[in-house]
Amino acid sequence: MSNKTLEQLYTEHRGKVSDKWSLYLSEYERLFFEYRNRPVRLLEIGIQNGGSLEIWNKYFPYAEKIVGCDINPDCERLQYKDSKIAVVVGDAHTDEVQQQICGHSPSFDLIIDDGSHQSSDIIRSFARYFAHLNNGGLYVVEDLHCSYWQEFDGGLFQPYASISFFKHLVDIINHEHWGIEKTRYELLSSFTHKYDVKFDEALLSHIHSVEFINSICVIRKVQPISNVLGHRIIGGTLESVSPGHLSLCKRSSPKPNQMANPWTARDMPVEEELLVCLQEITGLNQVVVERDAKIAKYSQVVAERDTQIDSLRQVIAEHDALITNLNQAVAERDGHLGALYSSRSWRVTAPIRWVGRQMKRVLLVPRALPLTIRHGGGVRATVKKAVVIIRREGIEGVRLRLRFLRIKETWQPGMITTLPQNTSVKHYHYSNELPVHLQSVDVIVCIHNALEDVKLCLESLVANTLPPYRIIIIDDGSEHETQKFLENFIKGQPAILIRNKTAKGYTKAANTGLRASRGEMVVMLNSDTIVPPKWIDRLIRCALSDDRIGLVGPLSNTASWQSVPQVFNEKGDWADNPLPDGWSVNDFSNEVARISQCIFPRVGFLNGFCLLIKRAVIDDIGLFDEVAFARGYGEENDYCLRAVQNNWQLAVADDCYVFHAQSKSYSHDLRKELVSVAGKTLVSKHGQERIDEQLAKTRFHPALEYIRKRCDEYIPLLRRIRDEILSRFEGKRVLFLLPVGTVGGGGNIVLLECLTMRECGVDAWVANLLVNRELFEQQHPKLNVPVLYLRTSEELIDYAQDFDAVVATVYHTVFWMKPLLSLKQRTRLGYYIQDFEPYFFQEGSSDYQHALSSYTAIPEILLFTKTKWNHSLLKEKLCLTPEIIGPSLDVDVFHPSANYHGSYYPVRITAMVRPSTPRRAPEMTMRVLRNLKKKFKHNVEITIFGVRGDAPDYLKLVHDFNHQCLGELTVEEVKVVLMQSDIFVDCSSFQAMGLTAMEAMASGAVVVGPLNGGLNEFVDNGKTGLLVDTLNEDSIIFAMTRLIEDHELRYRMRLNAFEVLKYTPFLSVYHMLSYLFYDDIADGCFASEKD
Repeated sequence: MSNKTLEQLYTEHRGKVSDKWSLYLSEYERLFFEYRNRPVRLLEIGIQNGGSLEIWNKYFPYAEKIVGCDINPDCERLQYKDSKIAVVVGDAHTDEVQQQICGHSPSFDLIIDDGSHQSSDIIRSFARYFAHLNNGGLYVVEDLHCSYWQEFDGGLFQPYASISFFKHLVDIINHEHWGIEKTRYELLSSFTHKYDVKFDEALLSHIHSVEFINSICVIRKVQPISNVLGHRIIGGTLESVSPGHLSLCKRSSPKPNQMANPWTARDMPVEEELLVCLQEITGLNQVVVERDAKIAKYSQVVAERDTQIDSLRQVIAEHDALITNLNQAVAERDGHLGALYSSRSWRVTAPIRWVGRQMKRVLLVPRALPLTIRHGGGVRATVKKAVVIIRREGIEGVRLRLRFLRIKETWQPGMITTLPQNTSVKHYHYSNELPVHLQSVDVIVCIHNALEDVKLCLESLVANTLPPYRIIIIDDGSEHETQKFLENFIKGQPAILIRNKTAKGYTKAANTGLRASRGEMVVMLNSDTIVPPKWIDRLIRCALSDDRIGLVGPLSNTASWQSVPQVFNEKGDWADNPLPDGWSVNDFSNEVARISQCIFPRVGFLNGFCLLIKRAVIDDIGLFDEVAFARGYGEENDYCLRAVQNNWQLAVADDCYVFHAQSKSYSHDLRKELVSVAGKTLVSKHGQERIDEQLAKTRFHPALEYIRKRCDEYIPLLRRIRDEILSRFEGKRVLFLLPVGTVGGGGNIVLLECLTMRECGVDAWVANLLVNRELFEQQHPKLNVPVLYLRTSEELIDYAQDFDAVVATVYHTVFWMKPLLSLKQRTRLGYYIQDFEPYFFQEGSSDYQHALSSYTAIPEILLFTKTKWNHSLLKEKLCLTPEIIGPSLDVDVFHPSANYHGSYYPVRITAMVRPSTPRRAPEMTMRVLRNLKKKFKHNVEITIFGVRGDAPDYLKLVHDFNHQCLGELTVEEVKVVLMQSDIFVDCSSFQAMGLTAMEAMASGAVVVGPLNGGLNEFVDNGKTGLLVDTLNEDSIIFAMTRLIEDHELRYRMRLNAFEVLKYTPFLSVYHMLSYLFYDDIADGCFASEKD
């Protein structure tokens, strides 16, 4: 056995050449001495001329195997006498060469990397061969000085250099002291992405020590149990200087939480963040250069335009001089004309001029006929209408309509005519314009092929997103065609492109984008989406509506619980919800925004296809979990659960609709498999109970069902009706007589339908008495309907001729219209019967008779009402058959709460109590509420409104039970109360229509109301509410008890109650106008819908 040192062996060696630095030899003597007389197995990567293998064979006389590997094919010529030495020729980073090496020896005691010295090769070698190092062995990397040189992928501050990698291993050794929930291999994630390598967590725990010597790094591998700090060992018994140590004996090291430490809880090292920033700066600099070129080009254009402006100013000056001369000439002509008009000859020839004007009117008839025929619906229809008008109004009626048509042809869309200047008008306008966002936004789009979807997505994103924003595109291993498209796309766009050579999966790609993001708002957007105009502004408005909202998602055609109008298809799978025929994404999005109340429902989960995340949330809970959900599917659910756990809220921006084509990156079967696997992972991480709780907040949220119902019933029908009203009734003028100070349910409906008419081009007004003006305007500060204030009812005749129809809404206003019968030009007269008003008075009284006579006071008046109940009552009492136009409510005001009250108890009960209106049964209402409170105690909360708590009439009622009396409320206040209610009870003896009940149903409350009256026209008894005999107190209590005790029944009825949303005011307005102007137009296509 030789005792010569390694340096002596190198000096005396005469065989194949080997090249080592002198420091290496002395350090190897120290490091390898303990292995010298053992049966070691050695691997050297990079052997050049092969001399080192001969020397190692001499240095380790008992070696079992010495294997050398080199990529140079000339190494095939190397031959050795000793069979212990083997040479493998090829790339050590391939599976084939690795198998050859392991064929000579499956494991090694010493591994020496003396290969290319490229940082990428060094790190890949370590990732591949450290697993083949025996415990107790050494992994040695030579010539690390190359890692400081650019030629070898290095640099002093290069975060991905090999020396930086081995520095990270020092942190790996001290993993138990980090103080955060982060695995060892997560620390190396940037290297795994950069060099496409994998590290095993268990294997990394075998690293015992990392020793740095000039140009050398030595990693020692031992069993993990030997790599922990262990416990304290205390020697001695005296503590005279620093007491307290004896109690620490056998205790482990403290592990303080470092989640709040900004230098620990980071997603990546500072130097890597700097590198990402530098890459962004490079991209932005290129954009700046391109923009500067455009600015220079535009500056040239501006200079040319300035020259043109100077020329035009010269022309204007010349024209001004010409105008001055012309004005002087006009003044001279005016003097001549004045003399002419005062002359005797002008007065003598006046009859001749009159004949000339009449001839001119006659000549206008051929020009007006085509216009008349077009608006009249053909020659026969026009002649028929002309005959009717001549019989009713004479030839003057025809002349006025011809004049009206000629004027109407000059109207612009949206214009309305006005009354004479002496009309007293108050017209309010309220704007709710969507603000443009000012926050910085990063939109992250992860892409893996599916190029056609990608093109549609990015084109819509650029076209429909207002700055400031930046697009971060993560190309996750797409094919060549997609890769080239993306490279061209980002040119000139506020975008950066980050490419993974091979697909890492959605979650890792998304995290790459999140690490590169800097915006105050970050949006994760699938590449198979199409975004509409203002989409980002709508999402941000929702996010900023509450400081605790951290995540926001839009509505979509297919986005699980955010889908509209259907969630499931007939097969029970998620619905696709294709757009209506002929509709674009922008069309549907505009309608969704138009009908939206911006409820912003708070939910338990959001779909990740389009997900806005506040920067504060990312700072708080970090990135997606790419370990548990590496392949995507489930990562957004996990993120939602983590956000909720940290007290963030999730909201749906219900005024924003983003189309989702469904990913083509995965097959349907594979998608189902991934969802199944992700679901199991989610349960193991968070527990089924917590998931079910959050799912219930989403699946059973009344506001989401409300939104889906509006999209289903409302959007297509609304557009058709609106277009029909516009085409048939635009330009008509209707005056509603509404002489009130405070407006109740019926008055509010009149104002709502006036506003609806105006939206469709009908010039609808309200006439009120001047004495009511102050209180009326106080009650309606944002009224968007013009009001005509009359000093007395007699003034109506002065304005009636300016309208096509005048409509009474209260019985005594019918008598206002009697003087209008004397007008030569007759206006249509209508009576909008909203209740059987004689029932308001004692039968047989003068008021009763006066109200009853209003229905027959004007024989030719057009009677119409909302419900079949009113229709039947008038038929029974007076043999009258008013037209039924159908119920309606303000679906744009009443809606469920943004927060879902998911608990069974307490059940919140609301009632309206009006002691001044006996038919509303105030005494019985209070008795019923008291009995319910006595029976269910703290399981019910009772609220009433409609009367002040200090009113004498209220104090006479039973009120000795725990309840809240809110007093007389505005419409907005009623809205708030109803959206917080579970049950609304109406004990009235009858209701002509029951507007408050409709409003309660639209707000998500279950209604218990009178069987007698009009409620049964929109309440399907037992399905959408409960109708009872309200003259029987026990019947009311029984129905209420059913709802309080049966949570499932209450919830089912609550969702079914949204059927009431189909009673849009556009439909009742259409029927009303069709009836008022029945002989002006053909029968409409919606006539059957009122039935």
